[in-house]
Amino acid sequence: MGCGASICHVINKPKTKSDTRKDKTGIYRKLDKKTKKILKGYLDVDLPSTDKIVRIFTSSTFTDTEHERNYLMENTYPRLKEFCKNRGYEFQIVDMRWGVREEAVDDHMTTALCLKEIDLCNKLSTGPSFVTFLSHKYGCRDFPREIDAKEYELLLSKIKLEERKNLLNKWFIRDDNSVPPTYVLQPISSHLPDFILPDVDKKKQAKDTWDGERENMREALAASAKQNLKKSAARKYLRSVTEAEIDRGILNGSQRAFWFDRQIQNIDIKKPGDILKRFQECDGSKKYLEESRTLLKNLRNKTLKGKLQKGNIRVYQITWAEHGKMKISCVCLF
Repeated sequence: MGCGASICHVINKPKTKSDTRKDKTGIYRKLDKKTKKILKGYLDVDLPSTDKIVRIFTSSTFTDTEHERNYLMENTYPRLKEFCKNRGYEFQIVDMRWGVREEAVDDHMTTALCLKEIDLCNKLSTGPSFVTFLSHKYGCRDFPREIDAKEYELLLSKIKLEERKNLLNKWFIRDDNSVPPTYVLQPISSHLPDFILPDVDKKKQAKDTWDGERENMREALAASAKQNLKKSAARKYLRSVTEAEIDRGILNGSQRAFWFDRQIQNIDIKKPGDILKRFQECDGSKKYLEESRTLLKNLRNKTLKGKLQKGNIRVYQITWAEHGKMKISCVCLF
């Protein structure tokens, strides 16, 4: 306790007038804020990494960039790793297709893990830190794992269908130990234990059940949020996981973020089916599809084109091929 008390005293130590009077040369006034805090004894200063690391988070909707990601992993990343090594740098790639444990999926922690990795890349990388492969697919829309109690109760009170209210109350449990109180989404296995069992058929059935209930909850929360919350507060109920990643990736590091914009020719005239839905939203109600396309358009034209420099955007075009097996010779751009 003695050490803790002394540390708190140092952290909160203010700059005195005598410190200012001693600065006769004017050197102190020219220092940046972080250096000044260090000189004043603060121990909570978050300094940039001095490690020679290039650490990049790659973001996409997975199903539509399988070929590109595999090509990069097999051909491009080894060359980049060697390139960095020859210059004294360590090259690291974060691809969330690998490494997400089943426990994290069960407890709805995947998005939080992705955002945490993006923050780490922005903090550690001395070069590029974020790459998005956003194309024609907006991606899975989700809702928060934890919701402020007052906000949750407001949204719930405005939902008319009792069936959806009951569904939300089934999955969300109030946590009064949190400050402020929150409602927390329970693990999938708490109501669908087969979700974490090794039996493939039972696991799939549990996943299908969860997907249906999750979508019903998402629709209810999104509709209520649009009507009863400010636009900024409602956004977390409306955007996709991919957009959340992009928001975080370019928030403080737009100079080190890149967008590889793959444009598939004639994709908009293709008939809906199992192949097309890997590359573009084509399942769901007309309203859902229209919303997804509007959100995608805004993400492309306002967020990415509005915040990234032109030199950080690479456009490449390919032609649609049957069965989704399109040639990717254009990956030489990477």
